[in-house]
Amino acid sequence: MKTPRTWTIEIVRAKEAGNAYAFNYERQDYVFVGNHAYGNAEFPWDEEVVSALVQLQQPRAQSEVVRRLGKKLLRFLQDGMPTPEGWGALEVAIRQAKEEGQPLHLVFRFGAAELYSLPWELVALPSTGEYLGEAPWCIIHYEWPGVSVAPAATVPRSKPGRLLFGWSNAGGETPTIDHLHALEEAALRGTFEFDAKHDTIPLLSASALRDALQRAVGEGRPFTALHLLCHGVRDASGNYGLVWDEASTISGVAHIDSEKFSRLLRPYTDSIRLVVLCACHSGHPGSPGNVLGSVAQATHRIGVRAVLASRLPLSVKGSIQFTESFYRAWDGSDSVQPALAAVRNALLHIGEHAWASLQLFAAQVEPDKAAPAVGVTLEVPHASPVPSILPGVSLPKPVLEAYRSNTLALFIGSGLSLGHDVKGGLPTWTQIPERLLDVCEHLGTLDEQTIQHWRKLFKRRMRLELMLAQLGALRTALGSDYPKAIDAIFRPSDIAPGSAHQAVTGMGVRAILTTNYDSLIEDAGGIPRRYVYTWKDSDKALRDLESKRNVLLKVHGTAEHYDSVVMTEREYHEAHSNPSYQKVLDHLLQRYTFLFIGYGLNDPLDLDLALKGNADAFKSASRRHYAVMKDPSDNDQDRYEREYNVRVIPYRDHAQIPVILEQLRRTAGS
Repeated sequence: MKTPRTWTIEIVRAKEAGNAYAFNYERQDYVFVGNHAYGNAEFPWDEEVVSALVQLQQPRAQSEVVRRLGKKLLRFLQDGMPTPEGWGALEVAIRQAKEEGQPLHLVFRFGAAELYSLPWELVALPSTGEYLGEAPWCIIHYEWPGVSVAPAATVPRSKPGRLLFGWSNAGGETPTIDHLHALEEAALRGTFEFDAKHDTIPLLSASALRDALQRAVGEGRPFTALHLLCHGVRDASGNYGLVWDEASTISGVAHIDSEKFSRLLRPYTDSIRLVVLCACHSGHPGSPGNVLGSVAQATHRIGVRAVLASRLPLSVKGSIQFTESFYRAWDGSDSVQPALAAVRNALLHIGEHAWASLQLFAAQVEPDKAAPAVGVTLEVPHASPVPSILPGVSLPKPVLEAYRSNTLALFIGSGLSLGHDVKGGLPTWTQIPERLLDVCEHLGTLDEQTIQHWRKLFKRRMRLELMLAQLGALRTALGSDYPKAIDAIFRPSDIAPGSAHQAVTGMGVRAILTTNYDSLIEDAGGIPRRYVYTWKDSDKALRDLESKRNVLLKVHGTAEHYDSVVMTEREYHEAHSNPSYQKVLDHLLQRYTFLFIGYGLNDPLDLDLALKGNADAFKSASRRHYAVMKDPSDNDQDRYEREYNVRVIPYRDHAQIPVILEQLRRTAGS
């Protein structure tokens, strides 16, 4: 095959663009943005669409239903790319690919999770009536924005990879023998190394897979490909997963959801380049907008180069045909797209919609050979077209380099908790005394005269040290009501994160620190899992950072444990003089570049608060650090650099924060 061309279509939701999971079953407006073509389009998400998606889960969906859904998807793409450089140019490229025998790689990349629930293979081409997924010269694959592929440094590229085959009959019989024969034939052709005696797991379980992967690494011959055969299942919450064996349960069966599976594979992403999931619904994300997503998608997001799965039910016949045709066509390289085309072609002839079910998640297309991309490419996921570099915002080269090398630490301030789309009504730093006094008034902790005295006192402009001292006195006055006050202020029942929190967790950096007491960063989720510690558990945070786990360190404590909250002069001294806290801070300062976000938005002292007690450590650090701040004065910019070695990156509008982070992620990844 000739060198392929690549066409990328990237789409985000117009409403809450920074939150991939903010989906409701109603007509949604989406944004297509690119270098040469962009537009907006609505997708109905009506009863007909929902009914069609349900129908597709049946072994033999009605052709009329499939055709109508395909036409809706086509209309959506045409409306979203109305310019000559948009859908019209893509149709021309598809025709040229057929005429020239030069494959076109069509990449769908979505910043709205619900769009992965739609079968884009069923887009009906107006010129021929064919479905996109039927065309062997148009190879479709999916990407999650910002996924980076781990370098395969542990496996010499001159040698064939090594494949592990695991299967489970816990959910019913599987065509194990047929799959085994297909793998053995491919191994005989030299596609990969495979020993049916040592490279198989007959009773596939989480512990058995973990043991096999660990053993292979210990032998110096890690597995580079996994072929897993089992049944898929939907749990009571509507999430799809895999059915495996598990001796420790009464039933002998385990449900492996996307989070469990990605956690198993995460330590081995530097060697595993391909995962093949022969299981029904292994590519199904569950209900549209589901946070967990599909097993295939979660595996892709931890950095596995290529993941093949089935979005719909996969019959025994389809499973065998898929396996035989894929391993007959795959040459063992990182690019599985040519083999995918062969599989779709083979599945077209078995009388099912298996060809439309097949789903490939891949972070790159032909990474060593790809021709320059053409078509639609989104630079920044935002509700309206924005330039690739925001006006007035310049990202320094050291920040980009730190993000590329996974040595960027995000330090999150109170500004993110005050976003227009954040729920809970959280206070600014200077509003905390007023909120505490409101609680005192409500609980009857202090008499009215004393409360009014405190209110007058806190209305005065005061130095940071004096304010902390006064807060200490107020904390003492609250006595046993202090935990209730912390709960009432920072743990309201309606608290919910905003798009900026989603953007922060979506960055995927190893270290996030925050001075905020609320749980908004934790609530924003993200894959892989992030381990949460307060300053009291700094030793555990350091251990996890050294083990390359993602960590959230709440340096001023959390409202969930009021005794960890740092709000008074005495508490600041105790926290910042803690030996374990000093060790983890030294570790981060030596190895990471800090980017402060959400400071200086509403409170003149909040960045000083974050750096209080650590000025010498930051000032003497060999790395310069950075703070994204809204409209800082020249005096503040000079002071932060002089006193803390922190250079300020100014911006104009708090709503820009998700876009700035997305710009950082994309620019660093380009």
